[in-house]
Amino acid sequence: MKLLLICLISFSCAGRLDHFGNDVDLKNDRIYLSKLRKDINDKDKYYLTFVEQRGKHSKLTKKTRAKTLKRYIQLIKKINGYTKTKILKKKSSGIIEPRYFVIVKFE
Repeated sequence: MKLLLICLISFSCAGRLDHFGNDVDLKNDRIYLSKLRKDINDKDKYYLTFVEQRGKHSKLTKKTRAKTLKRYIQLIKKINGYTKTKILKKKSSGIIEPRYFVIVKFE
């Protein structure tokens, strides 16, 4: 029982890390990348899953989300050597644990 309590406390106190291992500050970024998957059939198509900050979205928070998304896309382009991107689909879902899903095609 004590071990379970210690594990719960230590996991809840741990800082958040994105997919690439960077520290995350949801007050400034609004979203962070939690999962990155390649499409099985198209090696240049990626499925990005973001964890999103809870709360009502305003124009400012949507701009912040778009800015952070752009930064992650630039990072993926740089790592994999792509030059162009096209966002195929964006979708937000969830209230208790909000997620932001993006499908991106790179060239």
